[in-house]
Amino acid sequence: MVINYKLFLFLFGFISLGINTTFAQLTPAQFEVGINFSDNSGATFNNVVAFGLDPLATDGYDGLPFEDALPPFTPALEVRFILGNFESYTDIRHASSFPYSGVDTLNLKWQLSTGTTANILTINYNLPAGVSIIVNTILGSSSSLNGQGSYDVTNANLLTQGKLFVTYTNVVTDVQDEFQIANNFNLSQNYPNPFNPSTKIQYSIPSNQIVQLKIYDVLGKEITTLVNEVQSAGTYEVNFDGKSLTSGIYFYTIKADNYTETKSMIFMK
Repeated sequence: MVINYKLFLFLFGFISLGINTTFAQLTPAQFEVGINFSDNSGATFNNVVAFGLDPLATDGYDGLPFEDALPPFTPALEVRFILGNFESYTDIRHASSFPYSGVDTLNLKWQLSTGTTANILTINYNLPAGVSIIVNTILGSSSSLNGQGSYDVTNANLLTQGKLFVTYTNVVTDVQDEFQIANNFNLSQNYPNPFNPSTKIQYSIPSNQIVQLKIYDVLGKEITTLVNEVQSAGTYEVNFDGKSLTSGIYFYTIKADNYTETKSMIFMK
């Protein structure tokens, strides 16, 4: 969901055994910076949370670009922006023109990994020139964060929310952020899980690959093919609609180059 993920998900639909799967084409924001998160239980958040600027965006939820209303948090480390009544991994704000200077306040919400004693949320950042952030909670604020580094939010298990004050100084378009580059193959757990009727599957590839992503039942019978195409390096997210399925366990498998991985998911009506 961020600029040099190079998300080129093509808009088309197909029906296989009565299952409708929709891909949405996403246009990168004019300026976008990603940050990622971990906690002191050893959990790392797989999604990059991104903020940025675009002349087409408003300062709230508008779906332009990448902003997405998300389902409730899964029981694991999660971090999202609050956009009015919605939550999103991306908060793109309005910029009248570029170069752009200004300050934006972004509302951040998090949940540390459950079932652990985690109480510290670590924010990992790699900010381009002209961008700085201040992390604010009810317990106080960080100093101005610039360049590359990390910042620990203590007592994060009690706070659950905070703010990012982002300062832009004469930024231009098409920024690239090292934290947003997929360096390894990865297949994430679908969310939500269990699901009804739809769920999202996210995966990463480190270079141009022929990618296949398929769904199977417990007997190994192929239900549908979600992806079968050449894709650029990056992180992708695909929606799977299982409304015509019966309740039970299903599997999704990705194949790209010599990489193959399978995970299970539960459909529960």
